[in-house]
Amino acid sequence: GMSILISKRNPSLVASFAVLSCGYLLSSYQEVRSVVLNTLNTARFTVAVDSFVKTGHVPSLKEGNSEETVFNPPWRHQPVAIGSRFGEAFQEPASFVATRPLFEDERYL
Repeated sequence: GMSILISKRNPSLVASFAVLSCGYLLSSYQEVRSVVLNTLNTARFTVAVDSFVKTGHVPSLKEGNSEETVFNPPWRHQPVAIGSRFGEAFQEPASFVATRPLFEDERYL
């Protein structure tokens, strides 16, 4: 309704469209930032794990939501890594076989 009113009074439709589009994008961004979901996506999981590794504290849903990035370009995606990779931890198969008995009763290595 506001766009119709502005477009009738303003002769420059391109300028009106640009201003209203910017307002729409900003309000949509704020809308996405204000939603608090109790499911984990990649961004929320990364925030939770990073916080836990650094501080030993898992943030609440509201805290995690405020730290989550809305725009995450695919070229900046970094997988969450805790500990070292298998190849870095065990340079040769014999070292893995030697430590395997230590973890027989565990559900992880």
